[in-house]
Amino acid sequence: MADRGRGTSRHSQPSSRAASAASSHSIQGRITMDSTSLGRIENALNNMVRQIAGRIQQLDELIDASTERVSRAAANTINGADAEIERAKKLVARLDELEEEMEEVKNVCKKIKALRQRCDQAGGRMDQIAVARSGKPPPTSSRR
Repeated sequence: MADRGRGTSRHSQPSSRAASAASSHSIQGRITMDSTSLGRIENALNNMVRQIAGRIQQLDELIDASTERVSRAAANTINGADAEIERAKKLVARLDELEEEMEEVKNVCKKIKALRQRCDQAGGRMDQIAVARSGKPPPTSSRR
């Protein structure tokens, strides 16, 4: 039979399959194992649980870091939006002020126009009075 790496001395270790077969017995559909095999399985499972717990902790840390980054970015965006809203409110308030000033300017223009008409009318009456007193026609002028 070919040697499969088990060694040729009497002190070589049997294969894990042979050890498993030697340490387990079948009793009424159950498999029983000796304490050494059970200890090895327990160690392997405990090792696996530690690895899984470590990976879960790493993922928790990554999630926390990601959440913190997203939270900071959202806070910056909100702060920027708040600043822009405040700026827009100030612009709207200034626009309202300018519209009020424009209305005042329109009112002043209307008053000036009315005063001008009154001055033109008064000038016309003065010309009529001057003509009536002197009897001469007034000089032609281009008043408006």
